[in-house]
Amino acid sequence: MSGRIFAFDLDGTLLDPELRITPRVRRALVRLGEAGNHVVLASGRPYHLVAEVVDALGGAAHWGVMANGAVLVDYRTGEVVERLGTPRAKVADLVAELRAADPRLGFALSIDESFVFEPGFMARITGDPMGAEVTDVVDAPGEVAIKLWAFHDELPEAELLATLRDRIGDRLVVGHTGLDAVEIGWELIDKATGLARLAERLDVLAADVVAIGDNLNDHTNLAWAGHAVVMGNADEATLALADEIAPSNAHDGVAVVVEGMLER
Repeated sequence: MSGRIFAFDLDGTLLDPELRITPRVRRALVRLGEAGNHVVLASGRPYHLVAEVVDALGGAAHWGVMANGAVLVDYRTGEVVERLGTPRAKVADLVAELRAADPRLGFALSIDESFVFEPGFMARITGDPMGAEVTDVVDAPGEVAIKLWAFHDELPEAELLATLRDRIGDRLVVGHTGLDAVEIGWELIDKATGLARLAERLDVLAADVVAIGDNLNDHTNLAWAGHAVVMGNADEATLALADEIAPSNAHDGVAVVVEGMLER
């Protein structure tokens, strides 16, 4: 078994409930790469927010499909090989619209090769975002917006997600992030389209792609890939997409599945 793409979501999948890479998961991914496969991180996070994960995997991660498909990264060289986004003026208009509806909203923004966030965002993540806190993301320099995140100190993520979907969901892609914030992305950019672009780059067919995830923003990946693995800690809607169900991320589910595939 070689030459396949294995695409791993991070939060709730590759990371345990304490947001760590366990030794067993690390060993499994190292073996997977040594067997000639492409080990891919597929996450809603901007690529700036995964340095600790990449380091913890000790070179096992080859590629990243980040910001839910907007950015492709070669982790072996550190090169961003593709970046898709939208003009900053459109983001300024969107932020103004959302703030007019609810001035309590805060925002974070991935721009070109940087990441900026408003006060309160850091409390929602672990580690150093390799970015800068700003008063207003609209004023930050940069030409192209890769991804926008919205957060709210009083509304839980699920309620904020529903509110933003009602307001802009017919125009933009609004989804979960795993960061207690709601992600707002651009049309025709999601994990599946990002993974498809990477597969074409690597000359791998969809039938030879294994996608592993646990949440709403994994649905397009799971539906597109030749083999969909869903974590046991996933919700019912995500479990319904599974070709195979792994143990939960609290029980080294990724390692269990990968070890089993390597032994077949």
